[in-house]
Amino acid sequence: GGFSTQNSGGGGGGAGAYSESLRLATALGATETVTIGGGGAGGDGVGGANGGASSLGTLVTANGGAGGAVGLNDSYADGGAGGTTGTGQLTRPGQKGEPGFSDAVATPVFAMGGAGGAGFQGGAAPSIFISGDPALAGNAAPANRGGGGGGAARFATGGSISGGAGGSGIVIVQEFIG
Repeated sequence: GGFSTQNSGGGGGGAGAYSESLRLATALGATETVTIGGGGAGGDGVGGANGGASSLGTLVTANGGAGGAVGLNDSYADGGAGGTTGTGQLTRPGQKGEPGFSDAVATPVFAMGGAGGAGFQGGAAPSIFISGDPALAGNAAPANRGGGGGGAARFATGGSISGGAGGSGIVIVQEFIG
């Protein structure tokens, strides 16, 4: 998540879900469409964007996670929800992103951008913490793991700053010949 024009810390994005299936070759078509879901963009003054779904045709789908909430002055910004379960024989929802927070009353003044949720293969973007710096952009999650991006943190004197982008999804196809 991004931030408003006040002291703020954005929530981290949620991770994408995990889906797995074991299928016989006869269940596959002559060709199958592979879709790699894009990571959600980090927000700047708005919550982060949702990640896209990854799939192998209609056989297996893993849904993307939700973007983190925008931070408001001296408050809590919720982390994005993890991706909901998709289709497959084994499915797991994504991990929720961590919240962001800021406090202009505390001594010293601080702001924290929440960490992104971890995908099934890891890949969560780390959180950030500032106390004195005007602003730090959120950390981006690595590609091909489905992790959530990190929230941004800023003080009122900081300029425009965005949350980190979520990591793209991944589709793994293994063929066994016996």
